[in-house]
Amino acid sequence: MSGRYTERGRGWGERFVLALAFALSFPILSSAVAPPVPIPEEPGPPLFNPDDIHTNPVNMAMAFIGSTTNRSSGPLATAATLVMGVKVRAWDLDGIMTNRYNRRSFGAALLISSGFNPGGSPISLVGMLPIGQELDFWALQNTDKFLDIHSSELSIIEDGRRVPDGGPEAEVYSHFLKRSFYTSPKAFASAVRKDLTYTHLLDDPVRNRGEVVRVEGRLLRINSFRPPFEVEQEGVSQLYEAWIFNEVFGASPYCVVTTHWPDHLPRSYLGQARIKEIVRVSADGYFIKTFKYKASDGKKTERDTPLVVAHSLRYDKPEGAPEDTSAWIRTLFYSFIGTLGALLMGVFGVTFWYRRNDTSTRRRLMAHAPEFVLPTPDAPPGSPPMAMPVRPRTGIDRSVPMVPRITFPSSGKGEKGESPGPKEGQPPDEGAGA
Repeated sequence: MSGRYTERGRGWGERFVLALAFALSFPILSSAVAPPVPIPEEPGPPLFNPDDIHTNPVNMAMAFIGSTTNRSSGPLATAATLVMGVKVRAWDLDGIMTNRYNRRSFGAALLISSGFNPGGSPISLVGMLPIGQELDFWALQNTDKFLDIHSSELSIIEDGRRVPDGGPEAEVYSHFLKRSFYTSPKAFASAVRKDLTYTHLLDDPVRNRGEVVRVEGRLLRINSFRPPFEVEQEGVSQLYEAWIFNEVFGASPYCVVTTHWPDHLPRSYLGQARIKEIVRVSADGYFIKTFKYKASDGKKTERDTPLVVAHSLRYDKPEGAPEDTSAWIRTLFYSFIGTLGALLMGVFGVTFWYRRNDTSTRRRLMAHAPEFVLPTPDAPPGSPPMAMPVRPRTGIDRSVPMVPRITFPSSGKGEKGESPGPKEGQPPDEGAGA
C-alpha cells in the first residue's frame, strides 16, 4: 500500500510540476510563435483606368508606329501598344466586318480606290461586285426584275387599321417600301394582275395580299412624310401618299404610297386639301392591306380603302386644262430677238471686216507710193506803199477836209434844226418870205 501510494503521489506531483512549467512558459511561447497582426494596405491605382485616363489618339498612334520599328521586340511591343490603346480608349478594335454599316463603308471605299489604280482593269472591278455581295458589303439587284414577297411575311399583316409605328407588321411594311424603291415601274408592269379590281381587294384582302395591282383614276390629294428609319438607311429620303379616286368603283379611293415623286407632276399639288383640277394618274404596286379611314363628307363615316405600295405614279395631263395660247407669242418674240441680234452682229461683223481690209489696202498703197515732199512756201505778196499825211506841228491836219459843224445860238427860241426867227424891231433877211 505504501509503495503504491508513493508511486501514485509521485505521478500527481510530476503532473503538477509539468502543468505549472507549461503555464509559466505559455506567454513566452505565445509571444514567440504568434504571427504579427496584418496591417491593412490601401489598393494602389490600376495601371490603366479607362474611366479616368483618356489619352490622345494621335500620340498613341505614333507610339504604335514607333514600336513596329523595333527589331528585337517589335511584334510584342506593337501588340502591347495596340491593347493599351484599347484600354485608354484611344481606339477601338471592332473589326470592319462586325456590322453592316462598316462593311458597306469599307466595300465602297475599296471599290472606289480600285478605280484609281493605274494597273487595275474594268474586269477586276466587275469581279469585285459579286465578291462584295458574298461578304455582305452590298446587295446586287436588277431593278427591272420583279421579286416576290415571301408568304411568311404576309401572314403578319392585319386588315382594318393603319400600319402601326412599331412591331412585326411595321417591319414587313418597311420591307415592302424597300422592295418598291429598288423595283422599277417596268418590272411592276410585267407582274400586274389585271383581273384584280377594287372589289376583289375589299372582299378578299387575305388571298390577294402581296399581289401587284394597277390603280387608275383621278388624283384627289398627295402628301409627303418621312420614311421609317430602316427605309431611310436604304436611300429613301421621302414617301408620298396619294389618294386616287376611281369613278367606276364607287366613292372610296385608293391609298397609294410611293417612294419617288411622279415625273412632270407640278409640285404645287403637294399638300393641297383637295386638287381642283382633274389630274389623271396610274400606278402599279404591291397590295398590302385594307384599312379604315374617316371620310370628309360631313358625317365622318368610316370607310375601307386598299393600301398599295408602288415605285411612282404615272402622270397624265389634266383634262380641261387651257391650252397655252401665249406659246406662239413667246416663240415669235424670241425669234424676233434672235433675228435682230443676228442682224446686228452681221452688220458689226461686215463693218469691222471692211474697215480692216480698207486699212490694210491703204497701208499697202502707202508702202509702194513715192514719198510726198511739200513745195517751198512762196513769199507773201506785198501791198503798194501809201502816202501818209504829214501832221503839222500845230496839231491840225489841213490835208484832211474839215466837216462843217452846225451850231445853234444859245438865246434862240426855235427848236433844234430850225432857224430862229428875227428879233423884234429887226427886219427879216432879204429874200425871206414872199
